[in-house]
Amino acid sequence: MRKLEGAVAKAFYVYVLALGLFHLYTAVFGSFEAYLQRAIHLTWVLPMAFILYPFASSKKRELPENKVPWYDWILAVASTAPGIYIIMHYDQIMMRIQGVDDITMIQMVLGTMLILLLLEATRRVVGLPLVIVALAFVIYTYVCDTSLLPAVLRGIPTRIR
Repeated sequence: MRKLEGAVAKAFYVYVLALGLFHLYTAVFGSFEAYLQRAIHLTWVLPMAFILYPFASSKKRELPENKVPWYDWILAVASTAPGIYIIMHYDQIMMRIQGVDDITMIQMVLGTMLILLLLEATRRVVGLPLVIVALAFVIYTYVCDTSLLPAVLRGIPTRIR
């Protein structure tokens, strides 16, 4: 984990403090609907994984432990895009009828981007084993109707149109 210093550390402190105050506020005065509350939380928390945890272990790192490389800043900013889209288009997403209304191209791109960023953040924070388990479940959603699975494990597969 990085030990931030200077202006970055102070800005990050304010960022985390705002996150805590938001959660305290919603705990006391009522939270948003579950999907929106989770989207706001993920939009706020996911960038922290890229700022606090380096891509590789300290042995392979080129920068000092207190510096955040440019590519981690890009990943942190990119990780907010899916959540901001959800927040801005919440009503449209909630009124969508699954299986009837098609997913738009931007939703497909942002959803794929979110899955990839979540997997990378998970790898950095928790480790590769959990990423492998998550990938197994992602793959399962596409092959769950195969005759190789027992009937109790079969389901309706995800189709990309």
